[in-house]
Amino acid sequence: MLVDESGYSRNTVYNRLEVLEAAGHVRVVHESTRLFELVNDPRDDSQ
Repeated sequence: MLVDESGYSRNTVYNRLEVLEAAGHVRVVHESTRLFELVNDPRDDSQ
């Protein structure tokens, strides 16, 4: 879970995910649990 891994509060993580969602970087997969996933995996970008 991001909260455990990052050391940030649940509220902080949720707020940042909301900003990422608004910017189109993540989307909600499961509304009731607020499960997010990346829209595009940045590791797939080849340079």
